[in-house]
Amino acid sequence: MSRLPIIHLLRDSAWVALALLLAVLSSAPHGVAAPPLRDLLALAVVLLLCAATVEALEAKGEDVHPGVGGTVLAVLAAAVVLVPLHFGTGILLQHEGVALWALLWFALLRGGCVLASSYWRVFPALVRSVLVLGNAEGIRRMTALVADSDGRYRVKAAVQCPDPGAEVARRDADWLADLARREGVRIIVISLSERRGTFPLDAVLRCRLRGVRVLDAPTFYELVTRKLNIEGITPGWFIFAPGFGGARWEECARRHADIVLALLALCLVAPFLPFVALAVSLDSPGPILFRQVRVGRGGKPFVLYKFRTMGDGAERDTGPVWARVNDSRVTRLGGFLRRCRIDELPQLFNVLRGDMGFIGPRPERPEFVSELVREVPFYDQRHAVKPGLTGWAQVCFPYGASKSDALEKLRYDLYYIKNRTLMLDMEILARTFSVVLLGAGAR
Repeated sequence: MSRLPIIHLLRDSAWVALALLLAVLSSAPHGVAAPPLRDLLALAVVLLLCAATVEALEAKGEDVHPGVGGTVLAVLAAAVVLVPLHFGTGILLQHEGVALWALLWFALLRGGCVLASSYWRVFPALVRSVLVLGNAEGIRRMTALVADSDGRYRVKAAVQCPDPGAEVARRDADWLADLARREGVRIIVISLSERRGTFPLDAVLRCRLRGVRVLDAPTFYELVTRKLNIEGITPGWFIFAPGFGGARWEECARRHADIVLALLALCLVAPFLPFVALAVSLDSPGPILFRQVRVGRGGKPFVLYKFRTMGDGAERDTGPVWARVNDSRVTRLGGFLRRCRIDELPQLFNVLRGDMGFIGPRPERPEFVSELVREVPFYDQRHAVKPGLTGWAQVCFPYGASKSDALEKLRYDLYYIKNRTLMLDMEILARTFSVVLLGAGAR
């Protein structure tokens, strides 16, 4: 289960803000004025610190999601901290009722969210029922996929096609629609390796005209996993599938956002760059910056800049080699820079030059690309957009260092290219902060 402390902090901040607003509104009818802004901020900081501390303690175990008990503990801890602050500094003086309301609302909102996220599956309307129509292998694969959907879907019925007893052929055209209605199914998944002579066209058509959603196996795979089933799709699927585009204003907005974010990031990190450069030069002999040709949009090569994290001439004798776990070529400082993604800061200049964007597939080396294009289907399609500092594959999958990893990351890259929107970009940025803070994925 992924650990997303930034997401949890943002969520708790929203609950604290809402709890304070509700506390002020709850007290207003009783003639109690709102506390000064200073007191509200102090109350918010105490609540957030207590919630974050409790969550950090919970995260030391495997269960990283805060439970109801953790919420109660956080509220009690906040009360313990607030009492001496109140008597010692006078904050929330004559506004004790507002503080109690705020604690109560925070407990209700945060605890209610925890309960809802834990037990939403008990409400049948929130779990989408699926009917799988396919051959034996197709039914097995879709059933396994649904089992990994974290309870969002469940298979209510499966129809083998062609069925061993040939009963499908003798049924009337409404048999499938009747079965879907009887089982409460709103999605039919077609998972057939060969449809000719076996596909019950009339029965499926009647379901579709009655409002039942009909999906092929690759589309259902994409819906459940948020990546593409490379082995199950064809060039024709790419041609007729929705997505793979975007409005021109989105492309223009994305480019302007890249420039603004890169300039802001450079302003923030500029004071630290000389120290990083000095540390790299003292750690091992060689240049401070590492320049390497990578493949960009449309297959166009460009020079990518990074802080050097390996010994100078690390591939002089071996030629291009994938990075490995505990790679001996990585220097001591380089390992730290990679874990914190500090080595990638010079790529901000690549973003300003237009070689890269903030969000996009990871740019690979031409030597690896030429090999992967031959061996991994549709690999070249990831160059339809600019490469990025971060991306959907980078936040969903660890650092890729093999052909099998490249295939798995391609599933995410093509999903991103197909469903590329500014909202998805914002989700990737939020996840990136968590990955950077946890140092996940670096090699």
